[in-house]
Amino acid sequence: MATINIPCSSVILPTKAELTNIFIQLANSPYDEVKEALDDIDKLLGNFPVSVPRPLYNELDIPEIEWEKRITAMVQEYHNYVGVRILEIVNKVVPIDFEIPVIGGLRIDILKIWSDPSYIKSIKKITCENIDTIYALVPDQYKTYDGRYGLDSKELQCDVAFSYIMSQLNGGILGLIMNGISGAIDVFDEIWDTLGLPSFAGFDFTDPTSLVQSILADQTKSVQDKLDALSNIAIGPFSLIDALGGEFDTSIDIAERDMNRLLEKLQDFIQEYPTYLYKVYMESIAKFLDAIGLGKILEFIVFDFCDFLSLIGMPKSITLESVLEIAPLTNSSVASLPTISNISVDRSGSLKYIATQGQTEFTGVDIHGNSGLNSKPRFVFINGTKKIPGVILSSEVLYSDNTITISAGTNEGDTIFILD
Repeated sequence: MATINIPCSSVILPTKAELTNIFIQLANSPYDEVKEALDDIDKLLGNFPVSVPRPLYNELDIPEIEWEKRITAMVQEYHNYVGVRILEIVNKVVPIDFEIPVIGGLRIDILKIWSDPSYIKSIKKITCENIDTIYALVPDQYKTYDGRYGLDSKELQCDVAFSYIMSQLNGGILGLIMNGISGAIDVFDEIWDTLGLPSFAGFDFTDPTSLVQSILADQTKSVQDKLDALSNIAIGPFSLIDALGGEFDTSIDIAERDMNRLLEKLQDFIQEYPTYLYKVYMESIAKFLDAIGLGKILEFIVFDFCDFLSLIGMPKSITLESVLEIAPLTNSSVASLPTISNISVDRSGSLKYIATQGQTEFTGVDIHGNSGLNSKPRFVFINGTKKIPGVILSSEVLYSDNTITISAGTNEGDTIFILD
C-alpha cells in the first residue's frame, strides 16, 4: 500500500514542478488502480481548471502532457481568480471595466470566466478554430510546436496561443488593479494625504525579452545550449528554473516540449512577479485600504495557492493498494520564491464606525473592537470627506464627552473614520 501526498504549497508565487512531477509519474503508471485514482481526481475537480476542456485534444491522447497542461492552467487560474476577486472589491469604489483585450481583437470578460464554466472553453474553441490567424499574432519568442524545434502540431500550437492569452489576461488584471487603486487614492485623497503613506515606486527589474530573442536567434547555439541559457534568465532575483520550481522527469523528452515549458513560464512570470510586487505594495498601504472600505482586499493578498487548490477540490493525498514510488525532482536546488504572511493592519490612532440611518453620535467601541476617543481628534472623515471637529455646539462635527456628533445626521452604511 502507498500513500501519495499531493503538495499544497502556501505560496503567493506558485511553481508547478512539484505537482507536475507527481502527476506525470501517476499518469505514466501501468497500474489500473492509479488510472482510476486520476479519474477520481478529475471528477473531484469538476470544471477546474476552467481553461482546460475535456478532452484536452481531439487527435492526441498523451496523459502526461494533459496533466502538465492542467497544472499549468491551475497556476494561471490561481492568479486570475485572486485578481478578479480583488477587482470586484475595488469596483465598489472605482468602476472597473471587466473586459480585457488580449490578441487579434479578442476581448475576454474576466468575471464571466468564474460565473460561466463554458465561457473560457468557448474562447479556446475559437482560438483553435482560427489557430493560423491567432498563432501568427503570438510574439515570436513564445512560439513552439511549429516545427522550429522538431515537432509540428496544430493542436499543440493552439495550447501555445491559448496559454499566451491566459498570460495576457493576468497582465491585464494587474493593470486594472493598479489603475483601480490609483483611482481610489484620487477619490479619497484627503485620507491618503493625511495618512502619509508611500506612493508606488514601480517595478525594479529588467524585462528579459530582448535577451530571450537574442538567445533564440543565435544560430551558433544548439537547442540544448539555448535551453540552458534560458533556464538561467532572471526576472528580478529569480531565474526561470526557480520560477518553474526545478526540473522533473518525463517519458516524452523532446526539445520542443522542454522549450515550450520554459518559454511558457517566461510569459507567465513576467506577469506574476510584478503582481507579487504590487501585492507587497498594497500590504504597505493596508491602513488606507481598511479606512476606505477596501480592507477585504487584504484577505486576497494572502490567499495562497494551497487555498486555491482546496477551493477547486484538489485532494491532499491518494492512497493506493499498489506500491508506487514517486521519484523526486531532479533539481531541487532552486531558490524559494517569496510569499506574504497574514497582514495585520495598524489601526493605532484611528477609529472606524459604520452608521445606521439618521445616526448622529459615534462613541465607544468601533467596528474593529477599538476605543479611545479621549480627546478631540485631528480629523473626522465622512465617506472620505475630511471634517475638522470643533467644540462649539453649532459645529458641523462636534467633539464633546468622548463623542463625535454629526449635526446633519448620516445615512445607512456611511463610513465615519476618525484620526487622532
